[in-house]
Amino acid sequence: MKNLLFAFGILAVSALSAFEIVEPAAKDGSLRLAVQELRHHLALVADDVPYRFVFAKPDDVKEVAPFESRYRVKDDTVWFWGDDGGKTAEWDWGDDRGKETQRRNGTLFAVELFGERELGLRYLWPGADGVAVTKPKTPILSLPRHAEGRHVSTLVKARIRSYAQYHPFPWEQVKAYMPRELYDAPRPTTHEERVLWQRRNRLQDREYFTYGHAFTHWKDRFEKSHPEYLNLHIDAKMGVETRGWTSTQGRDRTKHCVSNEAVVDQILADWCANGTNRFLNVCENDSGFWCECPACRALDVPKEGEKPLAHVTDRYVNFWNRIAKKARAIRPDVQLVTYVYSDYRLPPRREKIAYGENMLCGFVFAEAEDAMALINDWRKAGMRHFFFRPNYLHSIVTIHRGYERFFYNQFHELLNAGMIGVDYDANDNRPMTTLEFYVLARAFADPTATFESIVADYYAGYGAAAADVKAYFEAVRQTGEAALEECRRLARNPNSDFGGGGTLPRTEETGRNEAELQAKYDMLAASVARHAKSGDLTAVESARLQSLLLQAEHGILTYRFLTAVADRPVPEMKQAAEALNAFRIAHKDDLRDIYVQIYRLWWAEVRYWKLYRKRLQEPKGVDDVARLEAFIRIPSVSKDIPEVNRAVAFLKGEATKDGLHCWVEAMPDGRKVLYAANEQTKAPDVLISAHLDVVPAQTPDLFIPRRSEGRLYGRGASDCKEHCILAVRLMRELKGKVSVGCLFGSDEEIGGASTAFMLEKGYGGKRLAIILDSEQFAITTRQKGLAEYVVTAKEAAAHTGMMKGTPPNASLRLLRAYDDLVAALSDHEDGSWRDVINLSRICGTREEAEMALRVRCANYGSWERIEALIRDKTGCDIVCTRKGDPVILDESAPYLQEFRELMRRRWPTRQVDFYHLNSSTDARHIQKLGLPMLILGVDARGAHTPAEHLVLSSLDEHAELIDGYLLKRFGKK
Repeated sequence: MKNLLFAFGILAVSALSAFEIVEPAAKDGSLRLAVQELRHHLALVADDVPYRFVFAKPDDVKEVAPFESRYRVKDDTVWFWGDDGGKTAEWDWGDDRGKETQRRNGTLFAVELFGERELGLRYLWPGADGVAVTKPKTPILSLPRHAEGRHVSTLVKARIRSYAQYHPFPWEQVKAYMPRELYDAPRPTTHEERVLWQRRNRLQDREYFTYGHAFTHWKDRFEKSHPEYLNLHIDAKMGVETRGWTSTQGRDRTKHCVSNEAVVDQILADWCANGTNRFLNVCENDSGFWCECPACRALDVPKEGEKPLAHVTDRYVNFWNRIAKKARAIRPDVQLVTYVYSDYRLPPRREKIAYGENMLCGFVFAEAEDAMALINDWRKAGMRHFFFRPNYLHSIVTIHRGYERFFYNQFHELLNAGMIGVDYDANDNRPMTTLEFYVLARAFADPTATFESIVADYYAGYGAAAADVKAYFEAVRQTGEAALEECRRLARNPNSDFGGGGTLPRTEETGRNEAELQAKYDMLAASVARHAKSGDLTAVESARLQSLLLQAEHGILTYRFLTAVADRPVPEMKQAAEALNAFRIAHKDDLRDIYVQIYRLWWAEVRYWKLYRKRLQEPKGVDDVARLEAFIRIPSVSKDIPEVNRAVAFLKGEATKDGLHCWVEAMPDGRKVLYAANEQTKAPDVLISAHLDVVPAQTPDLFIPRRSEGRLYGRGASDCKEHCILAVRLMRELKGKVSVGCLFGSDEEIGGASTAFMLEKGYGGKRLAIILDSEQFAITTRQKGLAEYVVTAKEAAAHTGMMKGTPPNASLRLLRAYDDLVAALSDHEDGSWRDVINLSRICGTREEAEMALRVRCANYGSWERIEALIRDKTGCDIVCTRKGDPVILDESAPYLQEFRELMRRRWPTRQVDFYHLNSSTDARHIQKLGLPMLILGVDARGAHTPAEHLVLSSLDEHAELIDGYLLKRFGKK
């Protein structure tokens, strides 16, 4: 209480003129707070307070009724008094658990009632900004010459829980989904503010009885000495039986073997050791994992086709009856307090409650369930006394739900049915649920208050904008109640997830659409603009209206994200997620929400963010083999630019589906080139190179893919469309983890000018390049350069019949020169790494002939020597039509050694080593970036032949290998 008084003592404004307060002689925490609250309230409504305030009952009042609070105004004196009895006047839901005491705050509640009725104050939500002054502040306070107010707490229990902590999840637990900027965002209220808000709204228990999950330490107590007390868990996959805690549940959630009579005896022994209080807490621990032993299963009454252990009510009614029978023999007026919850919330099918007068049931139903129907069914089973303990306010919602009238009506239905009290579990009084909290709190404190009067008091906190706020919430309520009816319809399905624990996250999406959310936002936006122009709101009222508008916008962005995760294309989903996070970051000081809960708790948004990441990284329905088959059907032969461009469009479409960013550039001849990345950058950390063009097919049916014995046949299955699909997969799986992009060459088979073109456009990488175009189970560390030359020979015309000797012949001259070139440029039989030359074509006449040569160069700096040799042997000028340098990597480089070792571990039966490739790849262009390079290939064979094929399992194997390597070396911290 010391901290509470300090926290709110500063709210008392010292501008008040002097006035007299006659304080009680002996003050406990509640009375001290009552005085402090009076000072605070008076400072809000007037500058001068010409009254005398006495904290005592008037002389003519002889008795104070139990739990009574009263004030009286007569002339210039105001009296406050009430029932302040009980062993303690402190109030926090966790205090004095197990003690039969009452907490009474009669005088404090009299001050709060006076503030509400005479000063026009409304306590809308916790915190200083939640106290609404509905009357203009006056220079001099004027009260009626005579007025009285009286309040009596009628419910045995009237509670909305106030947790002392905010689930302080460590950053490691929330960082997967939550922006770092939101981790330390201001939280809406403190624990002290939430407790004070409940006191201001006069929530109080008349009788304190202990309940809540009662056996959270039994695992630690009895695991070794009496394991038979604990639930038997059977792992169906492993066939292993364990007692109590399993890897899928917390130790504090271990259940009992309720068929074991020794468990009953142990509960009673503990109760006797603690003094045999009238209330005996037998609430089972939270969550599922019910005992699976034959004796417990025999107590169940399952229906045909029902999931195993979906209805365990009968075993627990049997359990309670056995405890009650023995407990009554010790203390006849004992009351067992138990939850009716989870898979034992539905009425029993065979058992009856044998000792109804000795049982107090706390019902935990879901919003979509018919609580009254269930209560009536439990009455038929012998239930006599009950309280209501729903999780309705436990949901972390970010869209205004509009459930407040449903909550109000259900409360009164249950109250009329004999409910003795309420205990609403609540995560917090958050911006989106303040009206729901307010309606419930006011109904609990004064069950005679009408719904219309309660919401009118709430709207009054918005001053001249009250009518606009009313119209907004009425529209929200209409949609929300219709959504709730739809949820009830869905809950009738026995396999629905709308029942059980009481939280109902999916009501945020059900029955809503973005258009109606936008229409409601527009209503508020118009109100903000209108009142800003008229200036008829106070600064506090204007701030409340602006905050409500922000909440409505937050709801639209949240809904857009939730629905995008479900069924929108990945780019739209990503855009919705980024917009929502950006809004939350920008307004974290205004919304003041509890983001660690939003992104972490299962009943909030965590399941959506998990699905979001899964769709980004491992999209549902993606069949890479089917994608490759469709790709092969496009005959993207290098020189067929229209078909190449069709292949570019196809691959772009597939990459976009996977949430990748794509750029397409057009070369001067109309050929298009694709670049994709898993981040919005042209220079990722890791650059992949693959090409989508193919060589011509020997027969047209090679463009019809065919699967056989784990292999996929078709043109491009080995060179190089399979690598394009692998590249897209790698970017997809590493999204958000490693920055990866891929340049998809579209003319590699005829020189790779498209790759060089894209590099000149600024596409590239920063830390590593991976060229997917090589042999399987090897790392290419050398590849030869490639150049093509055209040599033209000319001879003067002559009459060969008139000439002596061999007549001049241009074609023959080139053929003889070629023989000399082969002798000078060829691989030796010992396998030495040499330059080689090949004749592509020769044609012409005796007078003029042309020879095309293809030269593969093994070493850097050889082109001048080779060109000089060609000129010397042919005696002709030459024209170079394309040229690419060789690639030579340092095989001692640590990254190459490391990757080779990873491959050897992955394929221990293969001869994995470095490899020298006699042909060329686009690595000849990529090497200009100066990056370390890995030149790899999947298990694909027969390139350029009719037998070209891919071993299908190789896609998964190489994806796992490369993923792991990149995550280790370049994964984001």
